[in-house]
Amino acid sequence: MEFNSERELQDYCLEVLRSKGIQAREEVWCGGLRADIVIDRAVIELKKTLTRDAIFQAVGQGERYQKRLKKDELWIVGQTPKDYESARSALHTARELAKEGIRVSFVDRDAYWQAGSYQSSMPQLPQISFDWIEQYRVALAVGFIILTLLVWDGKTRPAREPIRDTPFTTIHL
Repeated sequence: MEFNSERELQDYCLEVLRSKGIQAREEVWCGGLRADIVIDRAVIELKKTLTRDAIFQAVGQGERYQKRLKKDELWIVGQTPKDYESARSALHTARELAKEGIRVSFVDRDAYWQAGSYQSSMPQLPQISFDWIEQYRVALAVGFIILTLLVWDGKTRPAREPIRDTPFTTIHL
């Protein structure tokens, strides 16, 4: 899929959202500004191609709309850049912004935005995110080390230690 204009991208995104049963409004005015798409919980700012610079521009715009419309989430949606370096930079920027709660979606890579009769007939499953691993990596590493030490300690102790309950008897377990 390739979009020649932001308007084509907008029409496509509206179609996908509505096929999922989401009420989406386009070109929503908010205090002299106009948001591309608004849904119940989010403002969706579109850019035809999501280069690093376009992502940051969209974030600046989207945060204004989000504040004025009092929406909890900001989604930035567009196509992946064609050249490798721009795509790599954009994907890195998207991962970093996800840590701040900003969802950056590449329509040509994100399964959420794939339209078609097959997908629309399937129930929508929640997205699985492993972003928490990055946030808790130190705690996970410490826990792994402690667990490793406990297992190692259990392997180095003799399996049968005598228990002495009186000076005359020894019971082996």
